Amino acid sequence: TKEKPKEEKEIQLSIPDNKRIHSKILIRAENLNKKFENKILFEKSNFQINSNSKIALIGENGSGKTTLLKMILNKENIWVHPNLKIGYFSQMSDILEDNSSILKNVSNTSIYDETMTRIVLARLGLKTDDVYKIISVLSDGEKAKVKLAKILTSDFNYLIFDEPTNFLDIRAIESLENLLKSYDRPFIFVSHDEEFINKIADTLLIIENKRIKNFKGNLSQYKNRNKKTKISKDRDSLLLDFRISYISSRLAMEIPKEEREKLEEEYNNLIEEKNRF
Repeated sequence: TKEKPKEEKEIQLSIPDNKRIHSKILIRAENLNKKFENKILFEKSNFQINSNSKIALIGENGSGKTTLLKMILNKENIWVHPNLKIGYFSQMSDILEDNSSILKNVSNTSIYDETMTRIVLARLGLKTDDVYKIISVLSDGEKAKVKLAKILTSDFNYLIFDEPTNFLDIRAIESLENLLKSYDRPFIFVSHDEEFINKIADTLLIIENKRIKNFKGNLSQYKNRNKKTKISKDRDSLLLDFRISYISSRLAMEIPKEEREKLEEEYNNLIEEKNRF
């Protein structure tokens, strides 16, 4: 029988108070537009990212999620707090030195001592002698873990993750969840892993119908709210049908002219309202 894995002690990835940004708004966009050739990704969009928020950026494939992350990174028509030092994770980004070891790559930029740096690496599955492996011999999954460790231990005060769970095994994903929960700075990430989003995000930035909107809460809460909205709409539609049927039956009767005129006006208004559902 296998031994039950030991529960990992929580670690705190924090920075000194003097390196934090004491501002409510970190990133803001007003009337933001973006298109490629004739395809509009989003237009006339307004949003803001507040301090201490852990944001999941969601939207359908091709909606412009990666494009928006790069616009934030490059400050393209988006206001970014001047003291924001952004770390960017992407499977496509090349931030590692191929001929150096895992430990050297991460230690070179780590703001923590070697013990803490090695703990972070170990939590991501890079333990003991693994840290002396040269980057060039690593698999895509191992390289992703090193990149994550490097970004999490650097002195950035804002992080951007584009699909951080790709190439990671379940154990590494769980460890990344715990590291991000203990990370004391704000960040934004793109992921298709609903469980990961629900465990990490406290805010959503949603690209939908070529607009960008904020939602305070995780994906599960957003879906429940939409479900409630649909139920409410269905209920309103039933009430409309009921009232329209009642008016129709009244109009079929002999009623005073004044009442008929009022009912006919109400009937027309209700039909217009129903057509909007």
